[in-house]
Amino acid sequence: MKRWASVVLATTLLAGPAIAQDDSPYVGVWDCGVAEFTFTRATYHNRSELMVPTDIEQDGNSFLMSFSDGYQIGVSINPDDTMQWVSMESGDTFDCTRLYR
Repeated sequence: MKRWASVVLATTLLAGPAIAQDDSPYVGVWDCGVAEFTFTRATYHNRSELMVPTDIEQDGNSFLMSFSDGYQIGVSINPDDTMQWVSMESGDTFDCTRLYR
């Protein structure tokens, strides 16, 4: 039992920093003018639908999120900690300010 506890503790200690370092800059609640959008590392909520990206591509501080229905959005984090949101389908673009991390 003691050995099992050591393995669990070691795994937790090793996983902890990796999880903490993996916080993406888009994570948080954003006021995008038309609505508040919420991002976690694994979900996107546009106030009417909770969506789970099937793929997230990163290029610097820009992220392209693809969803199972073919819908895509892009977000870019600016140096002043604002974000630009764009729909690849409609071309809509919103300038967003962070409300919460």
